[in-house]
Amino acid sequence: MLSFLFKGLCRSLFCFIIGFFALLAFATYTSHEGIYVMMFLPMASLLVGMGWAHQRAMKARPPAMPATTVHTVQANVQQVFLSDELIINDLFQYTLVANWADPQTGITYRVEKDDFAVDPQPHIRGGKVPVQVHRVNGQVLGLALDLSFMPRQHQGA
Repeated sequence: MLSFLFKGLCRSLFCFIIGFFALLAFATYTSHEGIYVMMFLPMASLLVGMGWAHQRAMKARPPAMPATTVHTVQANVQQVFLSDELIINDLFQYTLVANWADPQTGITYRVEKDDFAVDPQPHIRGGKVPVQVHRVNGQVLGLALDLSFMPRQHQGA
């Protein structure tokens, strides 16, 4: 970014110097009114050079960040089952599967969480669980199950 500004400053000074000497030569061949032209046009050429620097700096600027949003919705629980494939600390883990239909597009998304140490069914209210929807520029980028419906487990010795 600074290199573009430095190049722009050099261009501005170059325009100023060229404009000054060109107008100095012009003023020597004209009447006393040429002095006003000699004072104004180098400043104008300096502004033109600064405009070039600004234009280059704007082109070098990174693109704007996409608009990202995260909001919580309620997904319908499809099933909860004891997974015989996933064993952690010699305990079988519960798997929860939920579906959520995007009202904007009508697409149904599936959310699966497969490492519950306790059965989540007693904590599910009305067959729905909270799911966080991550959107980028209005399109769904990902879903994550919000575990706020589960009670906290205290680790004791």
